[in-house]
Amino acid sequence: MLVACVFRYIRLPADDEVDNISQVVMSPEDEERGVLLFIDGFIVRIQRPDGAGDAYFCGRHGKSCDSLNVQYVTDKDGRVRHVITDCAGSTRDKTAASLSVELRRFLDNLPPGYVVLGYPAFCIRTS
Repeated sequence: MLVACVFRYIRLPADDEVDNISQVVMSPEDEERGVLLFIDGFIVRIQRPDGAGDAYFCGRHGKSCDSLNVQYVTDKDGRVRHVITDCAGSTRDKTAASLSVELRRFLDNLPPGYVVLGYPAFCIRTS
């Protein structure tokens, strides 16, 4: 039953939702863009799984621990629309985001004039 709830409430926007959930901003080139979603990640400390070696170790400054890299994609109202949780803490945010087939498919099919915002390390393609 829990799986059905997750897919019902945490999902990327459908085509008919795009206009309702976007927020218009001006780009540096003075073009109007519709910001559709926001993405950012954080590190969650974990106990290293047996036999994992150093696979989950994150040695980033101030974060030296075994961890997972978790990425959240939200809309302008702060509703979680997608979560990526299957990457070790040492995985870069851009790599973690690109490993989600569903998110990549969504980004590849963005309507013209819409963007997904993240800090510069994500390098997300805009349309």
